[in-house]
Amino acid sequence: MTLIITIRNESRPGKDGTRSFSIAECEGLSAAKSKGGVIHELARLLQEAGHNREAPVIVQRDGVTVFGERPLREWADYMLYEPDGGPMRLIKWNYEAQAKLKAERTAKAEKSAVKEAAA
Repeated sequence: MTLIITIRNESRPGKDGTRSFSIAECEGLSAAKSKGGVIHELARLLQEAGHNREAPVIVQRDGVTVFGERPLREWADYMLYEPDGGPMRLIKWNYEAQAKLKAERTAKAEKSAVKEAAA
């Protein structure tokens, strides 16, 4: 089954005025970012939801294909690094670092919940 990721831009009010976001949606999942590669983030969410890394993906905006078919893993395994100065570039996604950070955040949240329950 080919996954079709749709992307769009949206403006939202922020503390410092209006901010633009890129939003990507597919299979009931969505990702939104003001900077960097929203498609890459959504691809990792699709993997976490159980989609095959080899599943073909097409990216569309307003019904027009902007990126032709390629495997989900090609989107998920990279992130778009967009510094304030200098060129944008793709860098390899670090799954181990992501898992470690997720575990640390979960442990911190659980510790906080236990602390609140004891109070």
